[in-house]
Amino acid sequence: MIRLVALDLDGTVLNSQGEISQNTVKAIDSLIRKGIKIVICTGRPAYSLRPILTRLNLVDDETLLVSFNGALVSYPYQQEIIFEEFFSPLEIADLISICTENDIPYHLQTNDGMYTLTKEIHPATFYDSQLNETEVKKCTLADLKKINVYKLMLVGTTAELSDNVKRLPATVFADYQGMRSLACFFDILPKRANKGQGLKRAADKLRIPASDILAIGDNENDLSMFEFAGQSVAMGNAATNIQEAADFITSGNDAEGVVTALKHFNLI
Repeated sequence: MIRLVALDLDGTVLNSQGEISQNTVKAIDSLIRKGIKIVICTGRPAYSLRPILTRLNLVDDETLLVSFNGALVSYPYQQEIIFEEFFSPLEIADLISICTENDIPYHLQTNDGMYTLTKEIHPATFYDSQLNETEVKKCTLADLKKINVYKLMLVGTTAELSDNVKRLPATVFADYQGMRSLACFFDILPKRANKGQGLKRAADKLRIPASDILAIGDNENDLSMFEFAGQSVAMGNAATNIQEAADFITSGNDAEGVVTALKHFNLI
């Protein structure tokens, strides 16, 4: 029996215009009224999510949120942190050095907004700032010692990112988590941070076993969620390798694929 539905946002709940359809809102509201828990599991930062949570009627103190791709699990309305994993100052200095030496554009997502040490701001960084309705702040390494950095985001076109990821030293993948979250973003996170672990921590808090969880997503950062949940759904707009990892493939995010999936599992 499904008691918890874990939902990715970009490419899943949100359509390609960044909007949530009224039918999706109604479907999620129906789950809430049935007592089924909804946990948003997203790469987006927690500070940016209030408008989306409000749109989905996830507005009470019991709302649990997995943000920064699992690096932060929290009750946003209670301002209570269940789990967080951020880079140490030495780790973030190491990653910034690697990016600088290899001329790879990047920015940082923190508990205090977006930061960069680069002179030029990449268009994809501006795009991320628009998604999260925040400004990009310039900083120094010394500044970052006072800030929790949850993830470093490599940015670029799809082709640029593929090339830049190949140029990263093997130590990055040995010491950290790395995954694509959107076509123009490749996220690097602390080793213990991913959506699957974040979802597990949320489920443990709610005392809901993995077998009673349905996870819906569309990208590489959702695969760990698929591995943990009892049932998994890939969006129709997901890449082939993501679809092959799921138990069910629904319609695309521009065709209300979340609604289709919930109907398939007889939840609405």
